[in-house]
Amino acid sequence: GQTKEEVIDTNERLRTVRIRLDASYETAKRALVDLMTKYTNSKQVRNIFQRYNLLKAMIK
Repeated sequence: GQTKEEVIDTNERLRTVRIRLDASYETAKRALVDLMTKYTNSKQVRNIFQRYNLLKAMIK
């Protein structure tokens, strides 16, 4: 068992880590959604050379 103070400290540390993880998750999710949107939009470009350049720019 932990003392009440140790439990409070552990809880605070876990909350801080969770907040940072949530922020990282949201950043990664936004990046993936943005890539998916750009990829979907690139399908409208019929010129293969133009589309290649769009796709190449996406992965940089």
